Amino acid sequence: MFTCVPATVSTPPCPGDSFLGEGRSVYSGKRSSISGTIAGSAFNLATITATTSTTRGPQGATIGTTLTFGGGSTTYGMGGSVPAITGPGVYPLGPGSAANGFNATTLNASLTNGTVIQAWNSSDALSTGSVTITSFTPNRIQGSFSGNLGPGFGTSARINVSGTFDLAIAIP
Repeated sequence: MFTCVPATVSTPPCPGDSFLGEGRSVYSGKRSSISGTIAGSAFNLATITATTSTTRGPQGATIGTTLTFGGGSTTYGMGGSVPAITGPGVYPLGPGSAANGFNATTLNASLTNGTVIQAWNSSDALSTGSVTITSFTPNRIQGSFSGNLGPGFGTSARINVSGTFDLAIAIP
């Protein structure tokens, strides 16, 4: 049985996790998961990284925590960024506002088939969806995501993505 301890910027939260960056809350390891569907195809990512940093407002005041997460397998990739997290809640995809320090909540996805790579993201005006934070603790952020993403490269089609995440982190 693994025992997880409060993480710091130099101590990973769980055995098997590894610290990846100086001065940042970056962990990758066996205690994180991202899974779901991309265009109806199920994925469970093998390599996962999550970072947290302080979100600053227009005047430099701390207004929350930014979560950036992502992962990949030999076929699928999925990632996102959510600024100004202050606790559990729904964070809609879209451009920044004063409430989140003018930082955008984003999702991106990729699919690799041999040498053909396709990618999608939420940067166009037609993209919809959200990231929902269901648990926000000093050692973990858990939640779900869903969205309709626009084409990035290698495709002209829009896709639907959805899934869940359970990430080992340290809140700055």
